[in-house]
Amino acid sequence: MIFPSTRYAVAVAVFCHAAAPVRAGDGGTFEQEILPILENHCYSCHGEGENKGKVSFDTFGSTAELMEQTDLWVHALKNIRAGLMPPPRKKRPEAAELAKLEDWIKRGPLKLDPQNPDPGRVTLRRLNRVEYRNTIRDLTGVDFLAQEEFPVDDTGYGFDTIADALSTSPLLLEKYMAAAETIVAKAVPLKNRVTPSRYISHREFSGQGAGDERLSLYDPADLTTQIEIKRAGTYRVVLDSSVHGSFAFDPGRAKLSWSVDGKEIANQEVEWRDSFNVEPSVEVKWAEDCSWARTRSLRKTRVTARRM
Repeated sequence: MIFPSTRYAVAVAVFCHAAAPVRAGDGGTFEQEILPILENHCYSCHGEGENKGKVSFDTFGSTAELMEQTDLWVHALKNIRAGLMPPPRKKRPEAAELAKLEDWIKRGPLKLDPQNPDPGRVTLRRLNRVEYRNTIRDLTGVDFLAQEEFPVDDTGYGFDTIADALSTSPLLLEKYMAAAETIVAKAVPLKNRVTPSRYISHREFSGQGAGDERLSLYDPADLTTQIEIKRAGTYRVVLDSSVHGSFAFDPGRAKLSWSVDGKEIANQEVEWRDSFNVEPSVEVKWAEDCSWARTRSLRKTRVTARRM
């Protein structure tokens, strides 16, 4: 009835009409409902000693073995849908019989379950040249000219984004390896970079209390300095100061205020405490100009300016 060779196949127009559900996995259903269809319309060529197309339905040891012939039933289903069986000279099955047979093949030997459909395979798709370039630019900031470095992408149905059409040749893999080295060399520094920094000691400050490395809690001080910015950019300015007390308790207190470019960065009360660090910091965007930092501190050591 339905065979790998269509030489002896039957031409029948198949119109799928609704049929009552068939218990495809039940051997009794096959013998009661499907086997009579095969005997009436197929066995004249593929049973009872006939072996056209090298297929015979009654040579298998059991119904279970017959149902395991997946390739046979796939060809059968194709021929039923194409209307190639039975041949024109043979009596045609009723439309309901063809629908029942088709439904049984799908649910029985092919094990298709409408409640749990198999979506089939999904081909892993590589990036085409345009997608590769955009992805590298988004991830690393490197504008890699993939259109010039990689072979032309394969196309399917007029598109170069079809997974089954985008092949990956050994040449392309070599190009990928070379591209990775080029991109990494541009995106990742190969040498450690040391952020330059400049230290401004207490000697560079002027004003009330200038000249002494240490300031007293009881003596007011107002110190100012200016630094020259030779390169525009974002800088981190750090006040490096600390409170040093003696062995005897001192009840003295003082207010500490620190400003950069006229903007107050820190304002806090400090008191006697041995080795208490006061290190406020701020990021400042400076152009190539002179800026200034002012500090009023108990202990004046240095203002640190580090370029980011």
